[in-house]
Amino acid sequence: MSGPLPASSSPLPTSQAAGGAGAEARAATGAGRLASLAARAAPALAFALLALLYLQGIGAHGLTYPEESLKNEMAREMAVRGDWLVPRLNGEPRITKPPMVVWLTAASFRVFGVSEWAARFPSACFGLATLLAVYGLGRLLFDVRTALASALALALSVGPFLWSRSQAHDPALTCFVAWSWVGLAGCALGPAGAGGSGGRGGAVGWPALPWPALAWLAMTAGAMGKGLVALLPLLGYVLHAAATGSLREAACRLRLGPGLAAFFLLQLPWYAAIELREPGTLANLFWNEQVNRFLSAKTPLDYRSRPIGEFLGMYAAFLFPVCLLLPAAGAVAATGWRTWGAAERRGWLLPACWLSTVLAFFCVSSGRLVGYSYPAMPPAALLAGRLLTRALDEDAAPALRATIGWLLLGLGALALGGACVLPPVLAFYSVDMEPGVLETVRAWCCCGLAAGGLAGAAAWFAGKRPLALGVAAAGLAVLLVGVGKAHALASVRSTYRQAGLYLAARPVVDRAVVVIPRPKEVGVVGGLNFYARLRVRILLRPGESDFAHEVRRPAEVYVSPVELQVLGLRRRVYVVCRDPEELARLGACWAGGGRVLGPFGGFWILTQARGSGAWDVGRVWTRWF
Repeated sequence: MSGPLPASSSPLPTSQAAGGAGAEARAATGAGRLASLAARAAPALAFALLALLYLQGIGAHGLTYPEESLKNEMAREMAVRGDWLVPRLNGEPRITKPPMVVWLTAASFRVFGVSEWAARFPSACFGLATLLAVYGLGRLLFDVRTALASALALALSVGPFLWSRSQAHDPALTCFVAWSWVGLAGCALGPAGAGGSGGRGGAVGWPALPWPALAWLAMTAGAMGKGLVALLPLLGYVLHAAATGSLREAACRLRLGPGLAAFFLLQLPWYAAIELREPGTLANLFWNEQVNRFLSAKTPLDYRSRPIGEFLGMYAAFLFPVCLLLPAAGAVAATGWRTWGAAERRGWLLPACWLSTVLAFFCVSSGRLVGYSYPAMPPAALLAGRLLTRALDEDAAPALRATIGWLLLGLGALALGGACVLPPVLAFYSVDMEPGVLETVRAWCCCGLAAGGLAGAAAWFAGKRPLALGVAAAGLAVLLVGVGKAHALASVRSTYRQAGLYLAARPVVDRAVVVIPRPKEVGVVGGLNFYARLRVRILLRPGESDFAHEVRRPAEVYVSPVELQVLGLRRRVYVVCRDPEELARLGACWAGGGRVLGPFGGFWILTQARGSGAWDVGRVWTRWF
């Protein structure tokens, strides 16, 4: 039955309708502001979580690697002596690298006290600063989503995480190289402005900065950390300029002449002062430490260069899991290059030039170590981050979406398969691991990669792609925590902390320390100085001297093989020996036998020397370390 509508069903008055529309508009505006606030807070929250990840457990194990052991002892002596000009080891000048890393470590000791945590704190800060540089470069080249994805991709890779937990030159060099590229990208993206500033680049809201000054200051700081290799970004910048046909314009934007002059002038005061204090240092730093190292002709040779295949293989291993995305990134670039706009092509070209110049330089070099590949990891993370954000777009190619999903699924399957296969493989090869290491690797591998990969793949194929990447990132973070714990356990046998702390507690008067290390542990003995706070004598049998860590004047260090009669055996002498056969040989020379130090074995303290004053251990090389 039809009829007029009830009064209650009549249309609302115009004023009420307008009020309702206004409420809806205000609600929409509030939701938009909340979403904008969340978008702005997401990078800050992500970096806070990454800082916790990178700083946790950095002091959980003793000093291990030769570079870590020696540089930290040099920094400790610098902090104690107050001589900030000349790095010293055992009181003797040791200038094999520019002093930036030693300076920062010594400052950390002054602020936090002498400890493993304080020793590794600068490296952790360099790792986090590198992530900030990658984030900034991602914003310049692409957008905020790509910037955040790139920073997370780098942070959750195995190599950058491990290098941020050891005191070395490579984290500092990588950090300054990354910030050099931020400045170079600013120069390349926009027209040079008054006062030497480049354009705003590709990032919305990114402020105009003095890009040339940023690039040159970062390269100068990198050179004060590791030498002229910090100029590598210039090669990539030239390659990019040649590819875009703007060499002259690129040189003008970078202020090439004034920049190079400032680069050398800013370093001049330290080099001049150190040459006046220690004549011959300048020639050694530039010729022996850089030119001869590039040619693998350094004297004495204190490292073994890696073959190119091993170097690239270790680069891929330490870049896991970002390395899994690089083939797909190359395929996407090859298929889409012609259809992309100028901004997108420019965004891919810059990190590609960065990546190729670093890897090509060290492949051409005769002297290459695993850590030298670290500066080539940030550009790979940028390419992987852009690939991930393109896969999140609604118009992404189905093949690209499927590739990311199957990679996530493969991570989970790899974790489960590795947990089952690893124990018999290690047993077959008789790999001697510290108790608890294998269990830690298996547990955290399953919890991290398996959960993150399998759950992430399920969410990805279900259409929840941002959730899938978040779950995978959480799984990788769990894996990295396990990697850190396993690394701390595995380092127990490679550290001299227990022996050093034992000796530090002994009477200071009338004592000497002798160390007979395994050949590859010669450099690690520097950790004994760090903990024991005393000079250490090292014995090397003939044929093993090529493992000895470098000194500036080798002729004054290595003496002819002799019967060792200079130890003053009427004093209390401590011998640290990790070889049971060597211990058996020494046992015949000592009254009272030996004493095992530490629950893990391997360190022996021998006392109560014979009163004859002669100690015949065969023909040995001896030096103060």
